[in-house]
Amino acid sequence: MLLDVVESSYSPAFQNIRREVREALEEAKDICTYLAPLQRLFEDMENGEFSHVKGQMGPLMHTVCLVWANSGHYNTPPRLILLLQEICNVLIQQARGYLIPEELLKGELSESLLKVKTTLDILELFKSTFEDHRNNLSQYQRNGNLVKPWDFSSTLVFSGLDSFLDRLVSTQDILLVAVDFSKLEKLEIGGVRGRALSQQVHQLHQEFMDRFKSLTEKPYDCLDLDNKEFENDVLDFKLLADDTDRRLGAIFCQAFDDASGLEHSFKVVDMFRGLLERPLVAQDALDRYSCLVSMFDKDLDNCKVLYQELNKNMPAVAGGLRWAQELQQRMQTPFSKFKFCSYPCLESAQGVWVMGKYEELMQEVDRYRISLYETWTRTVDSSCHHNLSLPLICRDASSPLISVNFNTQLASVLREVKYLEATQTEVIPDTAVQIYASRWHLWEFVASLELAAGRYNKMIQSVLDVENPLLQRQLSDVDTQLRKAEESLSWNSQGIWQYIQELRDSICDLESRLQKTKDNVEEIQNCIKSWRNLQLFMSDPSSEDWKAYVDYIDDMVIDGFYHCIECSLKFFLENTDERDNIVPLFEAQLDLKVPHMVFVPSLEYGERANFHDLVESLINDVFRVSSLVPRLSQRSSFPHYQADMEDMPDLADMRLLLMDRVQSVMTTCCIFRNSLERYSYLYVDDRKEFLHQFLRYGHVLTDQEMEDQVEDSIPEKPPTLDNFKDQVDRYEKIYDEVQDLEPVHLFHGWMRVNSRGLKIALLNTIKKWSFMFKQHLIDHVTNSLSELESFIIMAETSLSQQVEEGDDKSLVGVLGHLLAVKERQHTTDGIFQPLQQTIALLKDYEQDLPDAVHKQLQELPEKWSNVKKKAVQVKQQVAPLQAVEVATLRRKCASFEVEQRTFREHFRNNGPFRFDSENPHQMLDIFHRQIQEQEAEMASLVESASLFEVTVSEYKQLRRCRREVGLLKELWDMITLVESSMGEWRMTPWRKIDVEDMELECKRFSKDIRGLDKEMRAWEAFTGLDSMVKNLLISLRAVAELQNPAETTLADLLQLNLHAFEEEVRGIVDKAVKELGMEKVLSELNSTWTGMRFQYEPHHRTGIPLLRSDEELIETLEDNQVQLQNLISSKYIAHFLDEVSSWQSKLSVADSVISIWFEVQRTWTHLESIFIGSEDIRSQLPEDSKRFEAIDAHFKELANWLHQTPNVVEATNRPALFDKLENIQCRLSLCEKALADYLDIKRLAFPRFYFVSSADLLDILSNGTNPHQVQRHLSKLFDNMAKMEFEVDEKGNPSKTGLGMYSKEGEYVPFNQSCDCAGQVNIYFSCKCLLG
Repeated sequence: MLLDVVESSYSPAFQNIRREVREALEEAKDICTYLAPLQRLFEDMENGEFSHVKGQMGPLMHTVCLVWANSGHYNTPPRLILLLQEICNVLIQQARGYLIPEELLKGELSESLLKVKTTLDILELFKSTFEDHRNNLSQYQRNGNLVKPWDFSSTLVFSGLDSFLDRLVSTQDILLVAVDFSKLEKLEIGGVRGRALSQQVHQLHQEFMDRFKSLTEKPYDCLDLDNKEFENDVLDFKLLADDTDRRLGAIFCQAFDDASGLEHSFKVVDMFRGLLERPLVAQDALDRYSCLVSMFDKDLDNCKVLYQELNKNMPAVAGGLRWAQELQQRMQTPFSKFKFCSYPCLESAQGVWVMGKYEELMQEVDRYRISLYETWTRTVDSSCHHNLSLPLICRDASSPLISVNFNTQLASVLREVKYLEATQTEVIPDTAVQIYASRWHLWEFVASLELAAGRYNKMIQSVLDVENPLLQRQLSDVDTQLRKAEESLSWNSQGIWQYIQELRDSICDLESRLQKTKDNVEEIQNCIKSWRNLQLFMSDPSSEDWKAYVDYIDDMVIDGFYHCIECSLKFFLENTDERDNIVPLFEAQLDLKVPHMVFVPSLEYGERANFHDLVESLINDVFRVSSLVPRLSQRSSFPHYQADMEDMPDLADMRLLLMDRVQSVMTTCCIFRNSLERYSYLYVDDRKEFLHQFLRYGHVLTDQEMEDQVEDSIPEKPPTLDNFKDQVDRYEKIYDEVQDLEPVHLFHGWMRVNSRGLKIALLNTIKKWSFMFKQHLIDHVTNSLSELESFIIMAETSLSQQVEEGDDKSLVGVLGHLLAVKERQHTTDGIFQPLQQTIALLKDYEQDLPDAVHKQLQELPEKWSNVKKKAVQVKQQVAPLQAVEVATLRRKCASFEVEQRTFREHFRNNGPFRFDSENPHQMLDIFHRQIQEQEAEMASLVESASLFEVTVSEYKQLRRCRREVGLLKELWDMITLVESSMGEWRMTPWRKIDVEDMELECKRFSKDIRGLDKEMRAWEAFTGLDSMVKNLLISLRAVAELQNPAETTLADLLQLNLHAFEEEVRGIVDKAVKELGMEKVLSELNSTWTGMRFQYEPHHRTGIPLLRSDEELIETLEDNQVQLQNLISSKYIAHFLDEVSSWQSKLSVADSVISIWFEVQRTWTHLESIFIGSEDIRSQLPEDSKRFEAIDAHFKELANWLHQTPNVVEATNRPALFDKLENIQCRLSLCEKALADYLDIKRLAFPRFYFVSSADLLDILSNGTNPHQVQRHLSKLFDNMAKMEFEVDEKGNPSKTGLGMYSKEGEYVPFNQSCDCAGQVNIYFSCKCLLG
């Protein structure tokens, strides 16, 4: 460019302008590209019908989400909030055009109400659509790029829309009230007082409509949010509606109470149906609903009584169906009316109970009706065909009597069809219809045959021996005719009517002649009988003597029943007597149903169908025998003898004794079952979790160990082979123990418990536990050998490759396998003998492994030895090439070290650490990508370094950059949120400024800012954000003072002639405003510190309550001190001087005491574990230990007192507390100095102690007599030394004799001679140095 050529001083500025214009152009193109699709949606919304906007909500919000997810410049909260606010404004504008506010209250009520409801639905749909897309933003993620969430408050978007919705709801309420009360015009109430109540309702209607008309004639716009007159009219209208509701509620209650029954009551409720949904009316009517339920309950009781009374004038099926239909209709009619009640009557406790009764009764009737008809239709066809094919006549097998063989089932079918055809409610089977069509012929057949059979039987029964020979021939002829009807003729035979007529005539003729003969003989006998008339007792049945005789017989019956029941009870008692050696009377099965052991039948009280209930039912059956005979004596009120039997003392005692024995044996059996609970862990514990803990720690964790694991990890200790053997032996022992259990047990001599099922289940479970450990050992052997064989094959293949100079890829591959061989050498060298021992152990448990495993175990040791030898050879071969690569790698590492330090400086200088940084998020994205590139390069170097055994730097600079990028992202997100909120507040009109809400939001911002990482506080961006929020809080207090309302009117002020005292008035007002602000500050101060309390945490060793650092307390203290300093410098402080001075003194003392307390507490915590918990230190520094003991007692006393006085101001302003703490701090300094001198002496004795910090050295000296605790510091004292190997004593515990040492890579180096680690730590450390 020209400016560059001439080296103009304006060139940099012009370059910046060009860059900014280019970026702005790119941003504008991006915004136009992504907002263009919204234009068509907005045009469709504005040009279309508002009632059809619902279908456009989803596409609109979907497009907005796509803009947010894909646009590079329009995906910030401020821009999205503004876009959504504009959408809300468009919807409000369209809604106003659709509703036409001027005609909304004046038009047709139902039409206006429909429009308002439609508008509310559309606006609420828009809000719900917004929330749905907000919660599902993750679905717009593409190519792994995360979509930022909409973490702004929805109130920032919908504040205006919510106000409009509130106004619509108010308008809807008015229209709903008007619609409801318009129904009063046609309401007519019946009953005794119906006319008077109707007049009251009409009067209420007229008064309401007059007031509503005056409201609709108001000229204002009811949807104008700035119209306060409408809100006042709405309040007045609601008062009118409430008054009308109360009066209507009273009228309803009077009309309901005047109702004569359930049906009339429902009519009253139906008349007031819509009005009963109004809260005040519903409140008055609430008690009446329970009356409806009670009346319905009584009606159900009546129906239940009717359920027992079938229609006796109809056949069984048709009558039962008709009765069921009528009964259901009677119950359904009132029940269906409950559905239309506005109050959920049937959801109350009484209603639920009544509804249950109704459903139960309806279901019972339905079941009865369905069962009745299905049973009839299922059998009618086969029954009809069978009965029609029967002979006409059947003869009694034990006598010569005959009867008409027309089954009663056929007669019943005819009657059922008759009534079913009349009702036409059920489908009648075809067979029954056909029989019913020929019913008249059948009835003629039956009537004629009945007549013939009756005459024939009468003749057979009445014929005398002397008469029989005389009629023998004629009877034979009749029997011959009857034989055809008995054998060959049936009801569906052809031409039977003629046969029936002939048979009837012949029998009737013979019988009439015989009867005439008998009548003559009977007349003769009557003449003879008249000569004598004798009776037995000649007693009147109603006389007392006869009743006494019946009572005598009644007592005989009672005595018989007594002996019968007594015999049965004695049988039970004799067979449940422990003293007799009898066969068990009852048996129960004891089975395992995880996780419980259960009896069958149950022996637990409270369970259904338990053993107690079983025996009780048997005894009840014994007593129920006496209910089978009707009572003889009329003097008793009972219909049978069961009540007398149950009242007899002897029988009751026997029954009680038997049930006591049952309860006793149930308790004994449950005790036996509980004795087997010792095996419950076998089927309750999780075998997988047990094995997991066993493999990790060598045993299952106890409850105490589980609690300790939460605070401090338990050291892992994999199990040995002996541990596995112990576990398997343990379960084998348990198996033998369970195997010896008796499967059958006899209790009390008569109750047998069969526990075979439980025993088998336990044995199977124990085998599963035992096999679990065996299977793990088998898998361990198999997998270890297979994995080793695969590794050997792969290593041999790789190590056999020829590596040429310059072939970096082959060299890296060979070195990788050399490293792998080295890493697993120590483990593999010691794996074969344990595997052989494992196989031997498995063989002892009869678990044989395949031959392939044994073959692997024989061959793999030699193969592994060959691989190690080959690895040594290959390592020597590639050593020159490796040295070249190592030098190259070190140069790369050094170069990368310089590069990452340079990047660190660039990041610190150019990163968005300043509050005025431009486009901070874009800058963070760039740095994030750059750090990712650096991290990838670092990972590659670290991987190569581990391969070539080169030590590399930790690259802390790059790691710090990674951490700071995350912190900056969090900080700038907070800055963006605060700025967007403040930007919206700046656009708020003066009258609508809500200082309290803004102040609460600012305080929340301050709390969130204090919660950010402390490392950010040194950055200018953090201080700028903090200052911005604090300055806004101060500004808001000034705004609150300016908004201070005044109650004096203008007229009162004008009467004071204030124009003559302008300067004085200005000074007084200024002073009053300032003093009001001071009073508010002091009030808030008092409220804050009255509730401000210390927070405590227990000391980890002594449990003493220590103060916990509370940043909110410290910042509040600092802010309030600044506020008090500002107040004290005001010229209007005179009135509040004493109070401000008092608070300034209290908070100053509190600040000083809190500061020195934390110093003392920090020093005491550091020294307490040294002078109190370390015996070595106490013996080396006796005088300082005594001094610290006195300090310790004094500090604990103060700490306990401070815990009992949690209020900050009260506790810190205790007299002389600061002086006491200063004294303690001075004495603690003496202890610290003595301790430092002691550590210097130890460092002189063993110079390697200079390599560790003072805290680590104190830990080493405190645990000096326990070398196992000191091991964790070995790597700090000796290069690459991780831990030591100690000699194991007879019990398997490590002693204090060192045998060797391990490197960090796990390589073991034995000592030339054992090292005694008893005594002072510096002595045996020196010995170790000599050995090393």
